[in-house]
Amino acid sequence: MNDLDDLTITIPGTRLYPALKAVIHAAARDLMPRPMLYTVSLEFRLDRFRAVGCDSFRLGIFTDAPIGEQEGGVFLPYPMVRQLNRTKAICKHEVTIAREGKHLSVNYGDTTLREDAPFGEYVTYQRTLDSLAKADTWLETETAPLLAATKRVHGAQKGCSHNRLAFVLQDGIVQLRANKDELITTIVAATSGAADVEIDGSYAYQALASITTKCVRMRFHAAQMLPMSFEGIGDERILSVVMPLYSTIRRDREEAFKQQRAEEERVRRMLDQQAHWQIEHNIARAIGVRGHREPVATNA
Repeated sequence: MNDLDDLTITIPGTRLYPALKAVIHAAARDLMPRPMLYTVSLEFRLDRFRAVGCDSFRLGIFTDAPIGEQEGGVFLPYPMVRQLNRTKAICKHEVTIAREGKHLSVNYGDTTLREDAPFGEYVTYQRTLDSLAKADTWLETETAPLLAATKRVHGAQKGCSHNRLAFVLQDGIVQLRANKDELITTIVAATSGAADVEIDGSYAYQALASITTKCVRMRFHAAQMLPMSFEGIGDERILSVVMPLYSTIRRDREEAFKQQRAEEERVRRMLDQQAHWQIEHNIARAIGVRGHREPVATNA
C-alpha cells in the first residue's frame, strides 16, 4: 500500500483524532523485531478511510466513511501518533499529511511534526478478520462493568500471573477471574455458548477502553486458539482483536500432553529398571557359571 511516491493528504482533525485514539493501544511500542509495526497505518480509499494498529498479539481497526476522493496510504510512526493523540487540539484544524521522499510531516494549525517516513510491508490482517466469522461463542453486555473489572488487573506488573484475566461463560453468566482462581466479578450478559478463555488483562482493558458505546459485543473461539474480538454495539467503526493466552481446548490438550509425558516417563523408568536388573542378573549368572568351584575336601 505504501510506495515511494510523494503523497499529500488533507483530513479534518475531527476525523483523524478518533481514528488514532481507537487503534493506538494496539500499535507496537518498539522498533524491534518488526519496525513496520511501530506505526499506525492509514488507508485512504474511495470507499473507506481506515486506521490500523497491530503488534502481532493484538489488532485495532477503525473504519469510517471515505475522506473525499483522496486515495493513498501512509504509515505514521508511533511517536508521531502518540503526539497527535495527546491532545484534542488537532480537532480544531485541518491536518495535512505529506510524504516527500524519505521525509514525513504532519501539519495542523501552527504545529508541524516531522519524522523519517517508514517504508515496507505492513501485516496482512485479513486472515484474522476472516477467523472472527468462525467464532462460536459471544457475549453482549454493558461496557462499563467490564471496563472496571479489567482495570483491576491492568496495572499489574507485566508477566505477573495477576495480569492474566479469564473469561468464563456459562448459561448467561460471565465470571472474570484473575490468577486462575481469584474471582473479580460476575456479570449477567446475553451469551451464546460456553467458553473459558484467558487473555492478557491489560490488553483486555485497553481494548475495552477504545470502545465508545454503552454496550460491547465480545466474540470467542471456545474450542480453538483463535483471536477474540471487542466491538461496540451501535457503532461498528471500532474493532479490537486480542490473541488469547489460553482456551478450554488448549488447557485440555496441555493436560492430556502432561499426562502422556508422565506416562511415557513412567514406562521409560520401568524399562530402564528392568534393563538394569537384567544386566545384573546376567552378570551374576555369568560369574556363577564361570567362577563356580566345588568345595575341596580336607583331612582334619
